[in-house]
Amino acid sequence: MATINDIPDVILSNIFASISDTRTRNSLSLVSRKFMLLDRATRVSLTLRGNARDLFMIPTCFRSVTDLDLSFLSPWGHSLLSSPLSDTDPQLLAHRLRVAFPAVTSLTVYARSPLTIEILVQQWPGLKRVKLVRWHQRLASWPIGEDFVCLLEQCENLNWLDLSTFYYWTEDLPPVLQACPKVSASLVHLNLLTTSFAEGFKSQEIKEITTACPNLKNFLVACNFDPRYIGFVGDETLLAVANNCPKLTLLHLADTSSLTDVRGDPDNDGFTSEDAMVTKGTLVEFFSGLPLLQELVLDVGRNVRDTSMALEMLNSKCKDLRVLKLGQFHGICLANESQLDGIALCSGLEELSIKNCGDLTDMGLIAIGRGCSKLSRFEVQGCKRITEKGLRTMACLLRNTLVKVKISCCKNLDAAASLRSVEPIRDRIQWLHIDCVWNGWEEIGNSEPVGLSFWHNQVEEPSSLFSLMGSEYDHEMRRKKCKYSSDVSDGYILENNGFWCKKWDRLQYLSLWIGVSELLTPLAAAGLLNCPNLEEIRIKVEGDCRGRSKPSERAFGLSSLALYPRLSKMQLDCSETIDTRTRNSLSLVSRKFMLLDRATRVSLTLRGNARDLFMIPTCFRSVTDLDLSFLSPWGHPLLSSPLSDTDPQLLAHRLRVAFPAVTSLTVYARSPLTIKILVQQWPGLKRVKLVRWHQRLASWPIGEDFVCLLEQCENLNWLDLSTFYYWTEDLPPVLQACPKVSASLVHLNLLTTSFAEGFKSQEIKEITTACPNLKNFLVACNFDPRYIGFVGDETLLAVANNCPKLTLLHLADTSSLTDVRGDPDNEGFTSEDAMVTKGTLVEFFSGLPLLQELVLDVGRNVRDTSMALEMLNSKCKDLRVLKLGQFHGICLANESQLDGIALCSGLEELSIKNCGDLTDMGLIAIGRGCSKLSRFEVQGCKRITEKGLRTMACLLRNTLVKVKISCCKNLDAAASLRSVEPIRDRIQWLHIDCVWNGWEEIGNSEPVGLSFWHNQVEEPSSLFSLMGSEYDHEMRRKKCKYSSDVSDGYILENNGFWCKKWDRLQYLSLWIGVSELLTPLAAAGLLNCPNLEEIRIKVEGDCRGRSKPSERAFGLSSLALYPRLSKMQLDCSETIGYALTAPSGQMDLSLWERFFLNGIGELRLSELDYWPPQDRDVNHRSLSLPAAGLLAECLELRKLFIHGTAHEHFMMFLLKIPNLRDVQLREDYYPAPENDMSTEMRAGSCSRFEAALNRRHILD
Repeated sequence: MATINDIPDVILSNIFASISDTRTRNSLSLVSRKFMLLDRATRVSLTLRGNARDLFMIPTCFRSVTDLDLSFLSPWGHSLLSSPLSDTDPQLLAHRLRVAFPAVTSLTVYARSPLTIEILVQQWPGLKRVKLVRWHQRLASWPIGEDFVCLLEQCENLNWLDLSTFYYWTEDLPPVLQACPKVSASLVHLNLLTTSFAEGFKSQEIKEITTACPNLKNFLVACNFDPRYIGFVGDETLLAVANNCPKLTLLHLADTSSLTDVRGDPDNDGFTSEDAMVTKGTLVEFFSGLPLLQELVLDVGRNVRDTSMALEMLNSKCKDLRVLKLGQFHGICLANESQLDGIALCSGLEELSIKNCGDLTDMGLIAIGRGCSKLSRFEVQGCKRITEKGLRTMACLLRNTLVKVKISCCKNLDAAASLRSVEPIRDRIQWLHIDCVWNGWEEIGNSEPVGLSFWHNQVEEPSSLFSLMGSEYDHEMRRKKCKYSSDVSDGYILENNGFWCKKWDRLQYLSLWIGVSELLTPLAAAGLLNCPNLEEIRIKVEGDCRGRSKPSERAFGLSSLALYPRLSKMQLDCSETIDTRTRNSLSLVSRKFMLLDRATRVSLTLRGNARDLFMIPTCFRSVTDLDLSFLSPWGHPLLSSPLSDTDPQLLAHRLRVAFPAVTSLTVYARSPLTIKILVQQWPGLKRVKLVRWHQRLASWPIGEDFVCLLEQCENLNWLDLSTFYYWTEDLPPVLQACPKVSASLVHLNLLTTSFAEGFKSQEIKEITTACPNLKNFLVACNFDPRYIGFVGDETLLAVANNCPKLTLLHLADTSSLTDVRGDPDNEGFTSEDAMVTKGTLVEFFSGLPLLQELVLDVGRNVRDTSMALEMLNSKCKDLRVLKLGQFHGICLANESQLDGIALCSGLEELSIKNCGDLTDMGLIAIGRGCSKLSRFEVQGCKRITEKGLRTMACLLRNTLVKVKISCCKNLDAAASLRSVEPIRDRIQWLHIDCVWNGWEEIGNSEPVGLSFWHNQVEEPSSLFSLMGSEYDHEMRRKKCKYSSDVSDGYILENNGFWCKKWDRLQYLSLWIGVSELLTPLAAAGLLNCPNLEEIRIKVEGDCRGRSKPSERAFGLSSLALYPRLSKMQLDCSETIGYALTAPSGQMDLSLWERFFLNGIGELRLSELDYWPPQDRDVNHRSLSLPAAGLLAECLELRKLFIHGTAHEHFMMFLLKIPNLRDVQLREDYYPAPENDMSTEMRAGSCSRFEAALNRRHILD
């Protein structure tokens, strides 16, 4: 009987030689020794893993390997031929590789230094294909082109070079290519699409490269199309590429801004503020010069307009074109008539990607589906105007060919809509990307089966959208309906959630984008329930974790993917998730993880002493966002430390070497010199935030702080001065003197809290005139007509006329910027009216159609605003956040019909402050009309009560998760808690005022939750019956839906109060008067908060003249009942008293601090921010001896920030806290103490304490 061993070796060798799949070869090599030897002898491609120190043990049986990959050897990223654990001679190790793999012609290697490349190419001078990998920095000491000289001089047969994952300087390559003309002329593949570039190759460098390499067939390069940069790519460069390299079959020209894998803003209209210097005529000539093109990528990153006619030439000029990817091209398919145009005429395309096309519509998609009938892959990203209907119709037209689809960052296409849009090809699609934006996914199942309703409404009876295509198209769609309708409706299974589901039979690969705070669990309910062949999934998690509260759920939802039976591969990418703590933890796992963290970190906040800046490592080469504002000693001049003799210029240069890629900078600029020195190091800065709480010296010239910044940083587009003290007259003249930079600004934050009067009307006009392209504008001003330069009608209209692109606008009176609680007995009306009329408001809103966030905190009466606010819904359709202060008549609620602000149905966040005539009826109307509200704040509204607010909470039960109730006379602490009872199981963020008003009697009443449903809903009182029978019916229906949930599970506590868990409450903010106690909080209703992690307590009042408190402690120890409480902000900054010697019979601030902090040691806090009380007469805000001793009892603290001053010997008490890692004194209040040499402010004192802190051994 014949066996495997009887097969002739020649036949077996041919069989093995034909197998290219690595896994199959590995499996076969385990069958027998003969098979193993045949595998070794015939293998042509090999990737080495393992430790580099073991390279000398490589066997010599892989004699046929031609393609060798050395880039994954361990330790990853270390110098390959000089392992830190080995003394082997690099030349000897390279020779060993040459002996083991004599036939290598293709090499991939991690080249940490030029020496690695030099040694290896000496061993394999016959290399034809080379890929270099390096994520570490290129040292400035290396000569220009050092990495490539040996490679191009030694390897005369080189024709393929890939530098896409290799970090180098753009000026390194062109001179070497020019110096080696023979090798350059033989290159057919050159990949320079390096993602680590800040600006990419300049125009002249691209010309030099293409001139040196005329025979290129594949050319991929990262460049810059922004005309504001020197060396930008435009018409001239495109024509040079076409003329120099006419044999190109693959061309990628990508702007560096497009190479990041970050999802854009779906609300963006797709247009940038600048146009690329690429014209229609040039595109036609460019296409004509490249007749052999098969794949073209033009991701420009800047507007290229009216491209329809130019793209029509692609079909005739580039007849072999199969793959086309366009970014920031507009007018690609006009689709005005039934006749095809633009990109729809490229009938040979098999893959098409469209990114950030501002005017692509459903009609354009349909035209593309009709014209590009061979498409197998289609990607659409950042196209705001397309909808499910258009994409679904396109999928119908391409049903026979389309198998790969990507839908990303399209405002009208959330997860469920994206899945419905590809439903016609559900049984054929193999590869899919969608964004996990749920938008109320749980309600999807309540609708009619989407597939069937689409066929009935959109195909069988074409709507006006599709009937525009003419009778011929109508006939075509009717024919396709007959062909596919049975298939679409057949076999649907009605799941338990009411969603009609069918198998995605051939789906093998799924790619998902998801925001950092979202959950993955709704994926199945949104439509992806049955995917029997799904093998691989990629999940991209993106967002900024900083400032977010802990998720309400325990897990992200990866376990929900267990329903896919064949899922075996996953890529979980959290690289764009900005969570410093997670990255720090991962970097401790291994040295490899540490190196990866350092190499990929893009945001960094420096702590530590400024005198140690010269010791900064140079491994953070990718950092683009750098924060220097928290260096110690805080508030001292950054580059001229009193304890250091280092030259400021030298220190700044050291920062530049350590962080070469910085484009966003935050810095404490005590003097203009700091700004001047730093911007010289980073002239390419795009985003700057300046911090200063110290005074601006009168001797400085006007605008001195900003002159260098705007003159040096020509790319500046984002400026934040909200925590920077300056004079209002400093800024306007500098903006006017630098028109280019001013015109490029899109974000300007002038909401400076330290202003006494704010910006004058004329200054605001000058600023907005100089910055016409602003999208975000925040400014502190004065609406009081008694002041010169007050803001009124004229200023509002000037803002709207000068900056029509605004999406975020804050106009706040300086009196509203203080964090002081008002008088709850105040009626809400001021003695003066603001000079803002109804007619002006209407015109103002009409002039800002793109507004998404609007804050108008006027501080003076604006009356009868109902009619003007009604215009917001029609004039500002994208408005999501609205905050109004001192606006009256915002919602009249006289009849059942909605009016005023209640008509703004798109609002997600609403804040109402000091509205004198807002009533319960108004709240109910807002709850009915603004059904998407997730955050609601009400402050200083005397006429609202618990009943109205509670009814509003019922109406918004499905969405409302953040609530602030402050300074409302009828809403004390207990009433505030009862008013949010209907959303108790959903609320995540809450602010209330600790006004008790006989809280001890609350427990004697009927259970509040039940009494509400019986009295206010089941038997509507006169308050609610005014809304009419329709509203009565609605409330009865909601009662049926929620009543069992509200009453179910209540626990009767010993005090008689009906209590239930606040399951998702994570953040609690409290205001409390200086003489009140915190202990009644639990009895008032906040007893069981299992997930409360962070609390902020604002203590306010005048201690002078008050007697000693009857209780020993304020009540912080009562917070120990919250098991997960770990962060606290205790703000006593508005507590005023005697800092030094108090009058007889009164307490000084040290005794009040003992009262406030007593019991804090019983809490298990890990982070604490503490603002000591102050004596305003002497501008004294300092930590006292009792306070230092009590803080030292917080044994689990890791971070402590004291927003004031302290004596050095008081600070030494804090060294008793065993795991304390980060302590800082911050005088972040105005005016910050100027005498840096006082006992409490000396830089030496701060430095000695930090040194003592750092010397300690931290247990974990």
